[in-house]
Amino acid sequence: MRILLGFFAFLLLSSNLHAQQRIKLMHYNLLNFGNNCGNVDVLSKYAWLETILEEARPDVFTVNELNPNPIFSNGIVSRSFGYTNAIKRASITNQANSNIVNQLFYNEDKVTLISEDVIQYSLRDINAYRLYVNGSGENGSDSLFFYCIVGHFKATDEPSSANSRAVAANLVMNWIDQNANGDGVVVMGDFNIYRPSETAYQTMTNNSNAALSLTDVISTVGWGGSGGNAFYTQSTRTTSQDCGSAGGMDDRFDMMLFSSDLVDTNSDLQLETSSYSAFGNDDNPYNQSLQCQGNSSVPFSVCTALILMSDHLPVVADLVASTVVSTDRDLRIPGLRMNLAPNPVEDRLSIEFLYTKFSQEDFQLSLQNMLGQKVWQQEVSSQSQSLELPMSQLDAGLYVLKIEDASGRFLSEKVWKR
Repeated sequence: MRILLGFFAFLLLSSNLHAQQRIKLMHYNLLNFGNNCGNVDVLSKYAWLETILEEARPDVFTVNELNPNPIFSNGIVSRSFGYTNAIKRASITNQANSNIVNQLFYNEDKVTLISEDVIQYSLRDINAYRLYVNGSGENGSDSLFFYCIVGHFKATDEPSSANSRAVAANLVMNWIDQNANGDGVVVMGDFNIYRPSETAYQTMTNNSNAALSLTDVISTVGWGGSGGNAFYTQSTRTTSQDCGSAGGMDDRFDMMLFSSDLVDTNSDLQLETSSYSAFGNDDNPYNQSLQCQGNSSVPFSVCTALILMSDHLPVVADLVASTVVSTDRDLRIPGLRMNLAPNPVEDRLSIEFLYTKFSQEDFQLSLQNMLGQKVWQQEVSSQSQSLELPMSQLDAGLYVLKIEDASGRFLSEKVWKR
């Protein structure tokens, strides 16, 4: 699941230490967010969602049932993420021409969105997002990538719906087989699966290709009856103010499933199994609305917002990444920074040089591929303010832009070519 960057000898010059980076994942069915749905207005939903996100603080937030108009995705970024201004969103796809779509929001201080793909499913798009863990791949360490695959399968406990879910699960597993290339994978969404014997669930967790099988860390707990109440995600209500279900907490439709390497304790990117939970479910009584009085999982205000916001609960889990932090700053060029835009890049990369200390030296600027081969280089005057680097003829992938002075001090930045 990792891409080796050890060929970059210049990244091996400084000493380093290992650190851990925690990446919080959260998936949530937003219940027709932005669509007409009873007497609930979208401004209230922005506020309820803000209360929930302020408590959970996810680094990667994926959703179902969002109106495809970008005004609502942008509104969530600007109105509901009050705890950070580092949230970006993926693009919106709707090849299935549905009135509700998936979306991914991410904290760019923690992760970088590398690529987006659509797994075509006749009911609704299934989206595959490839993410990079910021801080991995530094100083000769291995870069850590993972996929979030977000789906919303067909509802109802009818044979035709179960067959549709089986088709969707098969599409997901085929896509992973053909595209994941060893990266970690989290499949997340509202799968509307009623029991573990369903073909869709077996296809994903007990695949005929054992190497592909995904891990459900809850396994058979929380499937029907009053056992495993803490993992039910629907319904948060027994009465409905909108178009949501009002059946009480008795179904586990929302979940995350993990590729085998993410549950491998020797992996540099791994799931913290104990972190997986139905957010806000404090071992809720069977077939009752979400219990807020005395809820030890979340504050009363958050619990109330969960009931008002959606008939689903979010699911959350933490990934823990081993990263490398440099302990030797003497090799860095003092007083120089580079701003790169856009990154990822398709055509031309703009490079802005920011000097906080005066220098009379000229610099060598180079772009290197993953084999450490220079694919471009240029002398840069210490008076240079900016330049543009043509990238359109280069292969897609990861590159390192390095600026170096005559004494061997350097500054490097990763560049993603689409």
